[in-house]
Amino acid sequence: VTGALGNLVNGLATGGASNVDASNRFPDANHPFQAPGPTDQRGVCPGLNALANHGYLPRNGIVTAQQVISATKQVFNMGEDLSGLLCFIAVTYGGNLQTQTFSIGGEDDRTYSGSGIGSKSVSRQFGLDAHSRCEGDSSPTRNDFYLDNGDNHSQQPDRFRRLLALAKQNSGNFDTPTLNALFGQNSQLSIQNNPKYYANGPTLVVILAAYPIIPEFFSNGTYGAGGKATLQNIAPLMGFKINDDGTICAVPEQIPDNWYRRSTPYGIANVVANAPGTLAAGNTLPSPLSSIIASGNTNEIGCQLYQLLSSQSPATLGVPLVDGVSTLLTGLQNQLLG
Repeated sequence: VTGALGNLVNGLATGGASNVDASNRFPDANHPFQAPGPTDQRGVCPGLNALANHGYLPRNGIVTAQQVISATKQVFNMGEDLSGLLCFIAVTYGGNLQTQTFSIGGEDDRTYSGSGIGSKSVSRQFGLDAHSRCEGDSSPTRNDFYLDNGDNHSQQPDRFRRLLALAKQNSGNFDTPTLNALFGQNSQLSIQNNPKYYANGPTLVVILAAYPIIPEFFSNGTYGAGGKATLQNIAPLMGFKINDDGTICAVPEQIPDNWYRRSTPYGIANVVANAPGTLAAGNTLPSPLSSIIASGNTNEIGCQLYQLLSSQSPATLGVPLVDGVSTLLTGLQNQLLG
């Protein structure tokens, strides 16, 4: 990065590398970057896109819950409770309950079963791009569904530029306060300009996790337990490139060179601890998560969130919550949420 933007952050990705576990360095030689092909699914989650672009997830973007839990733990050190919760949302609201398969992008025939509850004749599987199911308004890097002719999945350089400006105001730090401020700006833009702005249980969970994920998982772990979020690290993982003339363009998400994952897991308790600050910055619509967050009972947070999410699942699935679906949901809860 050259010019004025080059002065935005300090610290090099190579700093401190001798003090960290070499096994935490990614990507390895067996997982080179490859840009997605025309039939490969990519969508709203830059982290999953990056994992697929490096082959830690299937490169076609058709994944199972267990593959996601394993890959996010391996590469990002995401707690299994958090990845399990996010996969519960993905499978229940955008995927195949029968096989626990979903698309990390849009609807794809490859996620459907030939028969049974996972077939197209029973319900649609819209993938992670499903608006107000897995994906919500006020995203860090994507536009609202109704503000961009239904394009809620493409990276938006203007949103990344907004993040750069906020980081500059915060001494060049891409930390949680900076991302909370970004949520504040994005949510206000949604409230002011999107008459169909909508926040429900599943999408609020995803959005509340999406903002801290950037500094917590995209940081270079050579800097302490949680790493340090510098422009050199987060830009490629978020899928943006800053050109010499200062313009910003969207590129396929990629793990930067000499990048180390965080050394400590980050799970639901961490998200809950950060959630009040994120919500306060947003001053957004009343949240159905308020009572859960206020309780502070992180030991039972997974079960409480499951009750909130599953209570909305019949309409989302498009079928009555018959015994078969109920059984699958219960099994999914036990497997993914514990």
